[in-house]
Amino acid sequence: AYSFAGVIMAKRIKGDDYWIPLADLMTGLMLIFLFISAAAIRNSHETASDYVHKKQDIYKSLKMEFSEKELHDWGAEIIESPTLSVRFKNPEVLFASGKSDLQPKFEIILAQFFPRYLKVVSNKDYESMVSHMQIEGYTSSVWSGAGDINDAFFNNMNLSQQRTISTLKYLYYLDQSTESNLQQELGWSTESYHKYLRNEVTANGLSSSHLIYKDNCDIEKNSNCVEDKQRSQRVEFTIIFNSDQIANSLAGAN
Repeated sequence: AYSFAGVIMAKRIKGDDYWIPLADLMTGLMLIFLFISAAAIRNSHETASDYVHKKQDIYKSLKMEFSEKELHDWGAEIIESPTLSVRFKNPEVLFASGKSDLQPKFEIILAQFFPRYLKVVSNKDYESMVSHMQIEGYTSSVWSGAGDINDAFFNNMNLSQQRTISTLKYLYYLDQSTESNLQQELGWSTESYHKYLRNEVTANGLSSSHLIYKDNCDIEKNSNCVEDKQRSQRVEFTIIFNSDQIANSLAGAN
């Protein structure tokens, strides 16, 4: 007699009895599972690798588009990690202290910078990876006359938000600026340009939530960390990548 544990089914074909042991069936199912898993892992590796390469391509394209001399004259730098950003780091050029109106020099810089930046970031080769762009405003932790650090944080939050809104509003009507080469760089109609900015660009005030510290700071140990108040005041144009696709790809790759 055959026990239930040793045999899962019987099938009669042409008068012969064929018994399929449970162990053999499980082995077959395991092989199928392994083949499916291997294919999924391979696809995840390929997608994750494609993301890394395209991010590097965007970084290289930005470096090619903007010369070191231009960046130096603008008080700007291109940052590859942890986020891919163009940082404007000279607060005296950006805004007057405690104000949200753009300084005239910053308006000229933006008119020269943004159409070329947009030409790189809006490239069709990257649209499956790029979710949108953020204009991010940062401040130092200082607020003159604030009662405590909490008041300073929220006062700076409001200020940084107003500054990024002012920046986005200026860029929105950039086609009216005599300094802009918008049509030459992009060839878009005003309607297409406005639609793109409404759908793909956000303004985010982040207060003092991401301070920059002076050299020799070990942020994890909170050792020798002295805030660099000058460098903490900045505006960054940051590319936000498609997190769902990337997270799934990287999870599969690991």
